[in-house]
Amino acid sequence: DGVFTNEYVSLKLRAVSRIFGVNNVDFRDLSETDDNVQDQFDSDDRRIYGANNAVANVAFTPTETAALKLGLRHNSLWGGGRFFNLNSDNVLFMDNLFVEWTPIDTENFSLTTRVGRQYFEIGGAGEFGGAKRDYFFWDVVDGLTVDVGFGAGGKLRILGLDLAGAQYRPDEVDFYTRQVTPTADVNFRGAAATQRYGLIYENTEAVEGL
Repeated sequence: DGVFTNEYVSLKLRAVSRIFGVNNVDFRDLSETDDNVQDQFDSDDRRIYGANNAVANVAFTPTETAALKLGLRHNSLWGGGRFFNLNSDNVLFMDNLFVEWTPIDTENFSLTTRVGRQYFEIGGAGEFGGAKRDYFFWDVVDGLTVDVGFGAGGKLRILGLDLAGAQYRPDEVDFYTRQVTPTADVNFRGAAATQRYGLIYENTEAVEGL
């Protein structure tokens, strides 16, 4: 990890290499007989692979209330050999690019608006083994979110608009191009955009331990 900051700009760099291994996750004995090739295929689930992950986050804060934030990410598998492996078009995936504006930030009331590509989650599930456990909604959204804080009264987190798909899904568009074989929706008279909205109320201080 590395962090570089000055008066207006901060840069965070992170690179991780990991190796994973699984075996017999279905609790079936390995079949090595030649009588049933399909049984061999179904019972052999051993996997060992390595992965690299490099992330760069840049924040430009010209004023105390406004900021522009950009995040770039590259993923690859060990043994791929090429810089753009894992996904033929995944040179740099832009996982966040948004403008953040906080016009009000007091002890009893705060207001923060974010417009652009950003992370959004329902939350509350915590972490297990260093990984998030939010199975309901933890995604990159393209749109508008608003956080309204009421101090000890909790917080409203509003997903004002998420353009989840405009013919191409967000995970099918990377830093510089669309994928070669996208999942495009056609013949809907142009009404192919999928939109998501939501509202979350959270209060972690009203009841101790809840």
